[in-house]
Amino acid sequence: MKGQNIKKSLFSEWRTIDTAQSAASIFDITHDQEPTLENYCIALLEKVFTIPQSQLPEFINYQLQIAQDGNTWLNKFEKLLAIMKNYSLVKRH
Repeated sequence: MKGQNIKKSLFSEWRTIDTAQSAASIFDITHDQEPTLENYCIALLEKVFTIPQSQLPEFINYQLQIAQDGNTWLNKFEKLLAIMKNYSLVKRH
């Protein structure tokens, strides 16, 4: 996944928590690199594929609550998943 595809998702806002912060929620998107759009998208996808499937609705609700515009965030999230659909990271076996 590289910048060109990620730019198509165009998250206008993103919130990440430095990995070193111990107070982060299990649903926070954490980073140990510079918080950029590409790093945010990678961390977001990693989070989605590592949390239990049963917690996915709670994760999405959490992200919607912390976003300034939940509908826009959800639309961008769906767009990111659509972009990534053809990559092996999200292909189902």
